[in-house]
Amino acid sequence: MSSILRKDPSRTIKIQKKAVAKVDARFAEFVVDIKASPSFLMDDLFFADVPEMESIELILHEMRTKMPILDTSFIRDAYVRGVQTSIQRLASSKLIVDPRTNTFFSASHRADQSKDLERLNKLKLENRTAYDGIRETMISATAAVLVTPGPLTEKKEEVADRILKIGATRTRNLVRSMAVKAAHQGQTSEFTFYNVDLVSIIVEEGKEGVCARCLHLKDKVFSLRDAEQLLPVHIGCRCSMKPEHILDTNSDIIIDTEFTSQ
Repeated sequence: MSSILRKDPSRTIKIQKKAVAKVDARFAEFVVDIKASPSFLMDDLFFADVPEMESIELILHEMRTKMPILDTSFIRDAYVRGVQTSIQRLASSKLIVDPRTNTFFSASHRADQSKDLERLNKLKLENRTAYDGIRETMISATAAVLVTPGPLTEKKEEVADRILKIGATRTRNLVRSMAVKAAHQGQTSEFTFYNVDLVSIIVEEGKEGVCARCLHLKDKVFSLRDAEQLLPVHIGCRCSMKPEHILDTNSDIIIDTEFTSQ
C-alpha cells in the first residue's frame, strides 16, 4: 500500500461535510431568530424606561437561550470509520497469526466497548467545552457591538455578522477538527486492542497535492503512543496510520462481533 493515498481512507471528509452543512443551517436559523427577536424589532421606546445595560443583557440572554445545540452524532460516525479503517489495515497487513495453525486471518472488531464508550464520552465532553468557549466568545463580540453609540435597532446586521464570522466559522472548524480526531481515536482503540506497537503514517493527497505540513511524515514509523499524540497534525488533516508491528500475537482467535457502542 502506498504511503500517499488519493482518497480519504476513513471517509471522514463526507462525515465532516454533512456535519458542517448542519452547522450552517442551524446558524442561519439562529440569525433569523435573533433578528426577529423583540429586543431588535421594537422601537427605541421599548427601552425608554430600561437602562441601556439591562437592554443589552436582555439581548445577550436571548442569544444564549437560542444558541444552536451542536449535534455530536458525527463524532461517533467518525470514530466508527476509524475502527473500520483499522480493521481493513490489519486484515491486509498479515501481522495477525492464529497461533494454533500458524496462518494469517482477518481482523474483526472485538475491542473493549467500555473503552470505546470512554473515548467517545471524552471526545464529546471536549467538543462541548470547546463549543461553550465559542459561544462565550461570540457573546462577548456581540456585547462589544451593542455598547457602541447608536440605536440598538440599527445593529442587527452587525450582530448577525459577528454570529456568522465567529460562531458559525469557528464551529465549522471545531466540527472538522473533532471528526478527524474521532477517526484517529477509533484507529488507536482498535490498534491498541490488537497490541500494535509500531505504525507508519499514510499521507493523503488532496486536490492541491500533499499537505506541506504532513509530507515529512511519509514513510516514517512511530510508536502507537507517539502517533496518537502526533495526529491529527492540523484541522482537516487526513493522515492515518498503518500497522507495522504487533507486540504479541499469542492471543485467542478473534471472534466476529458487531460494533454497537452508542
